[in-house]
Amino acid sequence: MTDQIQSLISEINKKFGAGTIMRASEMKEQKIDRLPTGIFQLDLGIQGGIPSGHVTLISGREGSLKTTLSLILARNYQQREKSGVVGFVDAEHKYPLELATKIGVDEKRIIIMRPESSEQAIDAADMMLRDSGLGML
Repeated sequence: MTDQIQSLISEINKKFGAGTIMRASEMKEQKIDRLPTGIFQLDLGIQGGIPSGHVTLISGREGSLKTTLSLILARNYQQREKSGVVGFVDAEHKYPLELATKIGVDEKRIIIMRPESSEQAIDAADMMLRDSGLGML
């Protein structure tokens, strides 16, 4: 590796912390806890489930089951973490209470945020993720 690349690596690690950037040959296998969706083909494709402690964006067209998948994940999290609380960002103000109940979401352990704007959603989500005790948002 060139001195210029090594200098870049050193500078980034100094600024952001050791291990922020490295050669692939220096990487160690990391065990990432995952929350299975319970959908075999999807779990297979995403290495066993949604990675815990990471931001995962579920996107798609209207009617593509984004909300259903989110509710399935909320239920699975609640089943795994018996006292775990889930946050749900309801940007469209259409939280499907009946569907959530049918899927098995514990409505006493889910809080619904209905933001008025994208900025409000991001700010509130940031607050919800910081030391709030929520296990999933």
